[in-house]
Amino acid sequence: MPAQRIILAEPPFQPGPQAGLWERGVWPARWIQPDGAPAEGVVLWLARLIIDLPHAAVVRIHVTADERYDLSLDGERIGRGPERGDIDHWPFESFDLTLAAGTHQLLARTWHLGSEHAPTAQLSVHAGFLLAAEGEHAGRFATGTAPWQTHALGGHQLVPGATHDTGSRLLVHTADVHWPALAGQGDGWTPAVATRPGIDGHLCSWWHRHWRLVPAALPAMRQQPLALGVLRHLQALVATDLDLSGLPVFAHQHLAPEAGAWAPLLAGQALSIPARTSRRAIIDLGAYHCAYTTVTVRGGAGSALRLHWTEALWEPQILTQGWPFESRAKGQRDVIEGKVFRGQGDAAVISGGGPHRIEGLWWSAGRYLELVVHTGAEALVIERLVLTETGYPWQVTGRFACDDPSLAGIEELAIRTLRACTHETFMDCPYYEQMQYIGDTRLQALVGYVLSPDDRLVRKALAMFDASRFPEGLTRSRYPVRDPQVIPGFSLWWVAMVHDHARWRDDLPFIRSLMPGVRMILECFRVSRRDDDLVACPEGWNFLDWVPTWDAGQSPGGAVSASLQWHLAGVLGMVAELEEALHEPELAMRNRAWAQRLSQQAWSVFWDAPSQRLADDREHRRFSEHAPALALISGCLTPEQQRLAAASLSGPGPFEPVTIYFAHYLFEAYRVMGRGDLVLARLDLWRALPARGLTTLIETPEPNRSDCHAWGAHPVFHFRASLLGVRPSGLGFRSLTISPSLGALTTASARIPHPRGEVLISLERSGPGLSGEIELPPGTSGELLWCGSTLALHAGRQQVQVAAL
Repeated sequence: MPAQRIILAEPPFQPGPQAGLWERGVWPARWIQPDGAPAEGVVLWLARLIIDLPHAAVVRIHVTADERYDLSLDGERIGRGPERGDIDHWPFESFDLTLAAGTHQLLARTWHLGSEHAPTAQLSVHAGFLLAAEGEHAGRFATGTAPWQTHALGGHQLVPGATHDTGSRLLVHTADVHWPALAGQGDGWTPAVATRPGIDGHLCSWWHRHWRLVPAALPAMRQQPLALGVLRHLQALVATDLDLSGLPVFAHQHLAPEAGAWAPLLAGQALSIPARTSRRAIIDLGAYHCAYTTVTVRGGAGSALRLHWTEALWEPQILTQGWPFESRAKGQRDVIEGKVFRGQGDAAVISGGGPHRIEGLWWSAGRYLELVVHTGAEALVIERLVLTETGYPWQVTGRFACDDPSLAGIEELAIRTLRACTHETFMDCPYYEQMQYIGDTRLQALVGYVLSPDDRLVRKALAMFDASRFPEGLTRSRYPVRDPQVIPGFSLWWVAMVHDHARWRDDLPFIRSLMPGVRMILECFRVSRRDDDLVACPEGWNFLDWVPTWDAGQSPGGAVSASLQWHLAGVLGMVAELEEALHEPELAMRNRAWAQRLSQQAWSVFWDAPSQRLADDREHRRFSEHAPALALISGCLTPEQQRLAAASLSGPGPFEPVTIYFAHYLFEAYRVMGRGDLVLARLDLWRALPARGLTTLIETPEPNRSDCHAWGAHPVFHFRASLLGVRPSGLGFRSLTISPSLGALTTASARIPHPRGEVLISLERSGPGLSGEIELPPGTSGELLWCGSTLALHAGRQQVQVAAL
């Protein structure tokens, strides 16, 4: 391999013992940019270095850019980046290049889209590219030292995308592109302008608004070929407009005799479209994917081409308009008849010649592609249409099986959704926002713990949210992001994420580094205590769940809702456990005492005796499943209160039900109640999705916006942790409890990643008894709890058999 990706634990250029204060953390390379690059705005450019090596060598390089780069060595792409971060934690990627003696070329396609066109999750200072090298050849490679050259990426125009949060897309004018430059050749190259030196965290922070370099935490994203699926519709067009968002699809307009001629394109071969022809082709990938798109064209002077992606086609009529978003019905996702294609992607105006390779800057997401082509006086040949699937390279080793086949279908959808929503960060959705929200991320992380031993993405998320903190102590609700947003409850869920990681993984030093931020969040809520000992929500968006009757997802209890009280009480108990592990018993005692006072006061205020229910508000006018669920999982209720709360959840009544996201916390309450049957009963929404043509999990009940929202993947966690009941019973997963609550299931088995190996469990229920086999990794002990019986478990494989007491 000419290049191998390396992940570093520390920055490469450590300060020597004699380094002066101002030398610490300074890299032997400088940022470069094109001559005349603006301080703000769009800069699309190429950076080139031609190196002559006197002898073969292995050279380690470190690369980054603002905002993005893709890097090639001798015409072969070796990496994309940098992975997303913030200004104080700006990642760089590292590669070992294996180079023969002779001439080599490094070529970086680099871009800076500015605040108007960049994705909302993309932070930036200004356009720049940095490459540093180690060893004897460092000076031959380093930007600012070696003779790097730049070239404008002409002919590439940015146009706003259909969803502004994901950034603008490309309109390529092939006549204006300097095609030799895209291969690192031709004329027009000018010397790069060197600016500031690269610096990392060892330097004192006197540099204003400068990138503080940190090693990339993640492996390279997946890059694998994606099949093009099937042609669902081919239509002749009259107009030459590329925007067909209002044009419905009708079967009687399908050109069936001509459709066979398009088969070579879908098989990776060339397609010739005659002169003066306009066509619309809709391609169905068969399932949801995230992929980079590349189109290679030849000829076709006077042609125009557009390739857009969408999750599903829409009914023409708008159902609702306004907060939180415009709503249209999608209906059966397999059906395209009578629907409109509203998507986003890249386009090109073609001047002939070629072949020309047109490649977008960023990946697209969805299931359906719409290719619109208008040819001029010359036939256009589409030599290849290539999709390269991308996403975080999960190594899924976890398994689950049972005698209810519908759960396997849910698991398949959930894992595909998780893959589509995890890239350089966790994402709420890949189509609309591509932002890392705490509420979504916590549930995705829990799913990740039971599927994969790889927790690097979780660790990065925990650290990034910690870095997002406002001065008063709360984190941003989503990060990295240019636009600040505060959801105070999400700051509490970040604290819960810290506790989750402390239990499901064994990394107490990392947890210790996060505790100052954990304590700051609790103090922010502590200063919000009222005279009646309840807590008012700090200022921000008090989002809880997308309940249709609630205002913007906020509990009707307002700033002093019942849900907030038990949400905080439960988190206080989590932090108390962390403080005890870190030898802070006084802080643990303080948090537990506060949690108990808060819970008892909340019960006295929100318990509605006539209806035997917990109200959302102090006036006892509004009720939902959310408050009793959070009360049950808080661990703060008395036995009698727990009985009453459980009865109110499982009985009839005028409750607002939870939606897909908050069902996780309802399932947690069912686990406390020992009611796996209720978990299984509430999975009907998930079970129904494949019959509606969905291949991923939706954001909310219909009418739904996002067809791929990984907060709905949490049943994968509950299959293992609630139905089979496998959970850490302390920090570091050194001990565990297996407390099955199988409902109607008679057999269930799982393979669950563990810090020291795997937990293997296979159980079968026969009447009141339970039998099977359990294997625990080295250094791990546990208990099997079943209907009042307790069986001690040890490391290694063991046969188990227990009967109900």
